[in-house]
This record gives sequence, C-alpha cells and structure tokens, in this order.
Amino acid sequence: SMKWSATPGAAMNLAFSGTRIDLVTLTGPNYGIANVTLDGNAPVAVDLYSPTYEFKKVVWSASGLTDGAHTVRIEYTGTKNASSTGTQIGIDAVDLVGVLTPASGAQRFEESDSRFARSGTWTIASSGSSSAGQFVYADTTESLMTIKFSGTSFSWLALCGPQYGIASISIDEGPATDVDLYAASYQYQYAAASVSGLTNSQHTAVIRVTGRKNAASSSTRVSFDACEIEGIPLQAP
Repeated sequence: SMKWSATPGAAMNLAFSGTRIDLVTLTGPNYGIANVTLDGNAPVAVDLYSPTYEFKKVVWSASGLTDGAHTVRIEYTGTKNASSTGTQIGIDAVDLVGVLTPASGAQRFEESDSRFARSGTWTIASSGSSSAGQFVYADTTESLMTIKFSGTSFSWLALCGPQYGIASISIDEGPATDVDLYAASYQYQYAAASVSGLTNSQHTAVIRVTGRKNAASSSTRVSFDACEIEGIPLQAP
C-alpha cells in the first residue's frame, strides 16, 4: 500500500534519529512535484513524474547526517513537470539508517485555515517554496491576523524579503513585539516569532502590520505563511 494526495495543504511529517533517510514512492505520468524539507532548511523540489509507472523508487535521500534527531516534511505543491497530466504526490515507505521516533507535539497549520481571522486587506500569493505552496501578505497599516489556540507553544512562519517591513506580534494582549521581516534576499518559511512554555489553556496571537520598515526595505509589507502550534487552533473572533 501507499498514500497519495492532490489536496492543497496536504503534508506528511517524519521524525527519526539516525544518519540517513531515503524516501520511496511511486512515480508516474500523472504525478507532480513535492517539496521535501529536512530539519527546517530550504525545501527541495522533487519531481515525481515518469513516463511510465515506477514502483518503490527512491526519489530523495539525505546521508551523512549527524547521528541524532531529524525531521523531514513532504508537501504537496500543486505544481508539475510540463509532461505530467497531474499534480498528485505519494509516499510509499522510508528506508532509514536509524529509527523512526514520535513526531514533535507541534503541528503545522496553513494560512488558509478557516479558524484564523484576518482583518484589513490580505492577498493570497503562490510560491513553490512556501509552506503548502502559498502564503498571504498585507500592505495596509493595522491589517491583522488573529490566531486563537489551546496549547503550550506557537511559532509564526513568514516570508522575508527586500520589500517586507516591520510587523508586531502580541500574545494574550501582552506587550507587542516588533518583528523585522526585511531580508536582502528571500527567506521562505522563516520562523519570525515563537513562544513556548505557555500554560496548557486558551491563548491568542495577534500579528499586525505596523506601517513601519527597515531603512533598507522598499515597503512595509507583512506576510503570513503558516504557524506551528503545540495544541489545536480555535475559532478566532
């Protein structure tokens, strides 16, 4: 058996301890491109297209790793080789020099999650390097992203770049902390702000467009790609 998906936002997380991992899956004429991320580094595009079906094919490998804990994330991108008739991705098995371990309690939730509340003007943008292939951004001052959750930790993932400005984030109506999203070159799935060690109860994170920017930036734009929560999102007001 194997698992496959052609659903935006679909992803699989694997945690292991060891020195090598191979991803094994079916490739074929209707398979697309997956993003594979190791230990939170830049995602690698893996093309699963082949003119005929090829079973149990090793499509991506990482070796020579430090003998310790690692994570791999496989994401549906919705993109494909020009020769492919579809965008689905699949996973059949993994080969390890090491052992699988229980995944971290933190789970990733995409910007499209209906429980997140956006106010102001947010624009959806597509990018194969973003989590699940897309993110949102806002240029208007005081635009807000509100995430309500029950749990113990929260991490905001953003796109940084030459035209990104300064956002603020506050937790549970506490003091706002400035977060500068400017970078000379684009940085995808960047952990812009994190908080942990919260009481295991309800919390609210608010991300705001301040209208301010680094002197080197060309605009005050703020992005939201995804968030990782050790807990569950709740319906935001």
